[in-house]
Amino acid sequence: MNKGFTLLETILAVSIFLIAMPAILSLALNSVQAYQTIESKIRYEETAGLIFLELEDQITGAKAIKISTSSLGVDNGKIIFTNDDSNIITIDRPATTLTLANGDTTVDRLRFQSGSSTPIWLSDANIEVASWKIEPVRDATNTLTGLRFYIKLQQINPSFGTQPFSYETTTTLALQGQTIEQ
Repeated sequence: MNKGFTLLETILAVSIFLIAMPAILSLALNSVQAYQTIESKIRYEETAGLIFLELEDQITGAKAIKISTSSLGVDNGKIIFTNDDSNIITIDRPATTLTLANGDTTVDRLRFQSGSSTPIWLSDANIEVASWKIEPVRDATNTLTGLRFYIKLQQINPSFGTQPFSYETTTTLALQGQTIEQ
């Protein structure tokens, strides 16, 4: 009795494997791409959420919003206000140069500055703030009652995932009754 595979059985097994392999590879590749897309979306949502939490913490306790020196209603907006500790706060979107694997690039990031202290970046180096807009919200008597923030984040570092990704969101923050407009 022969133990082993015949040439015909071997050719048949290899043929079935070669026919099935592209489908298996395609499924695996699609799964990896779907995972990266979901992971990017979660990361961008978390980044936007953290930015908005910081804004809410700072803006809702503001004593005064300096409308005359802020840039509202335009892309690349800037807001200047006095917080509840009487510090002058500036939140803006300057261009910075980052060194990435494929060379230097200019990136727009959100910056938080309290008085003359060292600025804090609200967005990280792998995420560009492609658009940042702040609009005043007023009531029927033209009193400033809140601020609407629009942000668009997009990936700039190709080493962080293979799928380009962007995320846009808007939120409105109500101002406290004691906040004055300057």
